[in-house]
Amino acid sequence: MTLVFVLFLFIFSSLDAQYSDDTTLSNRWIVELSEESYEAFDTDQLKSTIQLRKISDHFHLINVISEAQLPQSYVQDLFSDYSILAIRVDQKLTQRDRIPDDFKYENQWNMDLIQMPAVWDHFTGGLTPNQEEIVVAVLDVGFQIDHNDLEDNIWENKNEIIGDGIDNDANGIKDDYYGLNVDSMNDTHNVDDHGTKVAGIVGAKGNNGIGVTGVNWDVKIMPISGVDFVGEIIAAMQYVIQMKQRYISTNGAEGANIVATNLSAGVPYVFPATHPDWCPYYDLAGEVGILSVGSAPNLAINVDTEGDLPSLCQSDYLIAVTNTDQNDFRVAAAGVGPENIDLAAPGELVFTTTVGDDYSTIRGSSASAPHVAGLIALMYSLDCDKLVETAKTSPSSAALIIKEAILSGTEQLEGLEQTVTGGRLNAFNTFLEIVGWCTGNVLSSLELREVVSDEAGLDIRYSTDDFSKHTISLYNMLGQRVYTKEFQPSLFSDKVFRLELNDIELANGNYLVTLSNDQEVTSTKITFVATKD
Repeated sequence: MTLVFVLFLFIFSSLDAQYSDDTTLSNRWIVELSEESYEAFDTDQLKSTIQLRKISDHFHLINVISEAQLPQSYVQDLFSDYSILAIRVDQKLTQRDRIPDDFKYENQWNMDLIQMPAVWDHFTGGLTPNQEEIVVAVLDVGFQIDHNDLEDNIWENKNEIIGDGIDNDANGIKDDYYGLNVDSMNDTHNVDDHGTKVAGIVGAKGNNGIGVTGVNWDVKIMPISGVDFVGEIIAAMQYVIQMKQRYISTNGAEGANIVATNLSAGVPYVFPATHPDWCPYYDLAGEVGILSVGSAPNLAINVDTEGDLPSLCQSDYLIAVTNTDQNDFRVAAAGVGPENIDLAAPGELVFTTTVGDDYSTIRGSSASAPHVAGLIALMYSLDCDKLVETAKTSPSSAALIIKEAILSGTEQLEGLEQTVTGGRLNAFNTFLEIVGWCTGNVLSSLELREVVSDEAGLDIRYSTDDFSKHTISLYNMLGQRVYTKEFQPSLFSDKVFRLELNDIELANGNYLVTLSNDQEVTSTKITFVATKD
């Protein structure tokens, strides 16, 4: 054992001496080869102390991972027989949570703040209207996938057999049954607090009598662990895109119906030119209907001028999210950018799942981003035929429709002027935006528009942008209530309440019709004349 250790030191001491003229040293590099060189490259012919991995079929990238610091010239020598287009340092990500201080909130104030209960009144997640799973891929360091409040919502690759060491679904990866660890290239996930907390915000199992609930009660979470460097993001995104492409090409028989990714990490003070191989993956994902959500840095900086990835990736399919607190103030140490940070969401001391089947708080934009990712997936479970058809025929268009609803539905807040929308996530407003798009009608506040009678009853036509319970009542001219009924407006059908005459005896004369909900009341006078036989 001692002899091997001394030899190891000697090898890398020699390398440092030989390439001491290089000023940049790193134990991780990304090498871009020509297409021909990438196809010809054999990762098995490498030195045992250096790991090489193909990570991008799109951009022909090789990840170089060494146990010691390597200068660029040494990396270049490794590929001397191949056509090199570029060599870049593979930068480490910084997780975008902040360590909780000495107290925690014991309720999910964040859900009330973004009006999740108002949305849950109508739907809580699950399958699409045509019974397809809805999947969010969460890219992180690690997860406790058997957490008792997460395990029912962890995605399963039903075309793979657990632990048999065989690539059953022929996607190039063995044993990716519960997602993927991009380091080990199987589904053995590092158990880590950060990913467990983020996943709980996206989709802790709701209404199961224990713990907490996610934004989406019944979503499927695809855990992608081992994501700690830029190269691992690329490898993760390639897997996600491949699985969605398979889903589309096989009409749902293989792959996964991934609609969103979440990355609660990034690299501050850098620009897209530093990693030209990273940003394009958001467009590639968008082409197959995947919106990607990233968190702003936990730094008091303007990313537009000072740099940040992924915030500055110029893709229509990326949403960058900064951090607000329980009082709806932007957190001081939260990145802004009027051109690149789209909106804010709660992130300061958010109560969620943690390792050990336990619960704790997380603070920072790491908690902000998964609110948006969970909401994206939730919208796909809405019973809207128009959205179902668009997602099938043009998944990229469906993704942009949902993104626009999220951005248009933000709640405008002072202190968020240096974001694209100037607002904080509001789930109910997003829901109303989608409902308006589905029906083709602009939703308006409570109003009684028209009462039309026929031989059998009254059609009371109205408008509302509130889909909670409403009450309709009829009063005679003496002020006596002669009819009342509680009902819940339909989301997508015409807003008409039908009052059947066999439910009530009406004398000829004038009446007052009132319509109310928890927020408003409206009324109109009508004259009723029974039709003669």
